Amino acid sequence: MSSLSRAQRAESIAEGRHAVIPDAAIRVSMPRALDSAAAAVRPHTARLPMRRLLFDVKTVHAGTSHYRSARARRQRGGAVQARAQDVEAAYRRHAQRLDRIHHPPGTARHRHPVGPIEQVVLRHSRVRGLVFGAYGEWSSDVEWLLEEAARAAARRDWRRMGCPSESVAYSRIVASYRRRMGLVAVREMARHRIRQSAYVGLTRQQLDDIMHERERQRDRREAAMVAADRSVEIAQSYVVPAFERGA
Repeated sequence: MSSLSRAQRAESIAEGRHAVIPDAAIRVSMPRALDSAAAAVRPHTARLPMRRLLFDVKTVHAGTSHYRSARARRQRGGAVQARAQDVEAAYRRHAQRLDRIHHPPGTARHRHPVGPIEQVVLRHSRVRGLVFGAYGEWSSDVEWLLEEAARAAARRDWRRMGCPSESVAYSRIVASYRRRMGLVAVREMARHRIRQSAYVGLTRQQLDDIMHERERQRDRREAAMVAADRSVEIAQSYVVPAFERGA
């Protein structure tokens, strides 16, 4: 998702500034997003009408500030819930930064209290955080997506499964989805820790150098993709008109 033109995207990539790109955009019916610690204690269970929602996947590692917070001590899953609620604010800050760069207040496209890029983010309601913790736990939005996927599968397959009703099929499917998701979350967190063990003992400067080199490689790949798209557009501007003329 981006409100930037192709030329602006190329400029942003060259300068290390990226567009607002969620990990997923899904049309789904889900309960109201949890926006506070109090809401997490007694969450709304009624599902809102189906609409397109934006999702961002995050992880929380053991020993970080999220696990040391008072909320993590008071609430079950408090660390992942707190991280999930940070996602919306981070998206809006990023959109505001891009607006300041590309659409400063007073320009033709910035006629409202918020800039055009931030408006796109706001049109999709609250950005949901799909957060996985160090101990196999996950945020409420992950659970709600699992439940919605299980409902859809039960509606489609309950007769083929030999179940007496859709609700029986749902209970079996959602339990299977939770087991599989829990195993995947724990396994991938372990794999991540093993991969990161290669950096143990390096200095902060060495780690920064590695990170900057990765960013430069990613920027070069993205710039090459933009250049390739532009080359195709230029070629089509010559080839297609010639074909239409019967040349």
